Amino acid sequence: YNIFKANFDLDSLNISGISELDLRFNSKYQDGPLALDPLNRILYLTRSSDKIDKNKKVQLDLYQLPFEDIEKKIPISLSINIDGYSTLHPSVSPDGKRLYFASDRPNGFGGMDLYFAPLEKGVISGKITNLGKDINTKEDEVFPFLYDNDILFYSTRGSNKKLKLMMALNKVANRWDTKPLEKPF
Repeated sequence: YNIFKANFDLDSLNISGISELDLRFNSKYQDGPLALDPLNRILYLTRSSDKIDKNKKVQLDLYQLPFEDIEKKIPISLSINIDGYSTLHPSVSPDGKRLYFASDRPNGFGGMDLYFAPLEKGVISGKITNLGKDINTKEDEVFPFLYDNDILFYSTRGSNKKLKLMMALNKVANRWDTKPLEKPF
């Protein structure tokens, strides 16, 4: 997977000028998904690292790059990446104060879990927090997207191995009220 850029006309909803980002930006294997932090003007993205994870697969890590450096510099690996474990699927809270992501790091509930790391002006600035048992299961929770500071969308993989879309409402601190989003979602 590679990242492309295009011009988007909000009035007509037309897309033009589609081109792949410079090869310095795209890695050998996978780039994306990505998240934008418009307040701090930072792009966060998942990309293949040069390491093999505990499952004998190419490890995926999170990287960041200021908007003004896109196509000028190589994205920088985040400090929250752990050798042997994948950290992926970034989502920035609307206030720019938290980076949500999925990871199979140790001490989770099993498979991929959802976490957040506090951000201060685009820099990881504190302890990583697992979103807890209300959201995470022994299977995989992936693709977090924070709609606002209290509504999180994500996918969970059930025993049938299919991803199911979920919505979680933050009740208090790190406690969530979750429900599956059925058809037509």
